Amino acid sequence: MSNAAHDENDRPTAICISMTDGTTIIPIKVNPTTHALHADNNTTGTDYGNNGGIAMLDENSVAVWTAESSDGSGNIVEIYGNSGVLINSN
Repeated sequence: MSNAAHDENDRPTAICISMTDGTTIIPIKVNPTTHALHADNNTTGTDYGNNGGIAMLDENSVAVWTAESSDGSGNIVEIYGNSGVLINSN
């Protein structure tokens, strides 16, 4: 399992759930020069569920990124990624 890295003030970096299995925790990367977030513009794949509505935690109890569902249900959804965040730019 991958753990969130921490800054000099012990604040965690962003982690997501792997788009390949829905359970592996992966760190999210940015370009060190531009500070741009890496993204994977990919809307195909498998929905591995949402871990019962409970955000996965790394070994240090840091939660993966979550967001409110766009379907109007108010559900909280874990954000999938690869080394970047899975996005839909359409």
